[in-house]
Amino acid sequence: MAISLFKRQVISLQKDPYVPPPPRRPENPAAGLEREVRVEAKAEPPAPPAPSVAELSAPPARVSIPVELLKCDPVPQAPPAAKPVAEAEGRTRAMDEAHRFDLSTITVGIGWKIREERPRPDSQSLARRLLNSRFVKSTLLGRWLAGGGDDGFDLDVIGFLLDKNGHVFEQGDKYMVGSDVVFFNNPRHFTGAAVLRGDNRIGGAGVQDEEQLVVKLSELKSCYEKVKFMVAIYDGQNKQQHFGQLKDAYIRAVDAKGREFARCELDKNPFYVGRCSLVFAEVVRQGAGWKFHTIAEAHSSDNFESVLADHLPLT
Repeated sequence: MAISLFKRQVISLQKDPYVPPPPRRPENPAAGLEREVRVEAKAEPPAPPAPSVAELSAPPARVSIPVELLKCDPVPQAPPAAKPVAEAEGRTRAMDEAHRFDLSTITVGIGWKIREERPRPDSQSLARRLLNSRFVKSTLLGRWLAGGGDDGFDLDVIGFLLDKNGHVFEQGDKYMVGSDVVFFNNPRHFTGAAVLRGDNRIGGAGVQDEEQLVVKLSELKSCYEKVKFMVAIYDGQNKQQHFGQLKDAYIRAVDAKGREFARCELDKNPFYVGRCSLVFAEVVRQGAGWKFHTIAEAHSSDNFESVLADHLPLT
């Protein structure tokens, strides 16, 4: 009996194939959606195509960012790069000397080399030729005998101590002794703040200062607001001498620590040919310190009084 039933079932399966029932709809629609979403999330998206060479070389596209995303903490940026040294040094050299150099004392020195000897006639006396020799001229006796004669170049450094109006207040006697002008007749200012060292009348080797004007700016009275420096060839026009005939001639400025910060070569500038005097520079009081300015103004006159006339008060 059992066997016949089993056969009947097999025959029915062969005649009537099995058809699955329709899927049962869940009672909670949301649960079915969640299940379907989870199944779709597990599916891997297709791989994007590889970028072409044109896309790689093209600049990135500009993307618009919503305003609310811009309200974030700023990203720290690197400090700007420093300017090149050449650009920083393109300004006038004298503006920052008060910060770089010690201008409590300033020394203005001049130096020049003895010019070449001119050919002499054979009839010249032995004594005269001996007096004009370089060895004798380099001695103290030779300098006194030469006295700045025709064969020697006598360069002088001069300083004007000026008030707030740019005037020389104290003019001294008729020889300008005791005045606010420091030069060979008045080598020491009456305050002691400016002193002239040396008075070489024939020149030297051109490698060191033959004459110096030392001004202690830190000890200068408050009534003095400016000091102007110049160099002149004594009796240069009468001797037909000028800066173009010199060798290794210069005027320079040195600070309190012996550091040179300004220099003017008198024999290398063609503009100085035929000139006998030069207004070199000036220092101007600025607050508690001083400021240095280079002028380099050449004149044909050998007399510093022609420059001094512009600094005399009107009577």
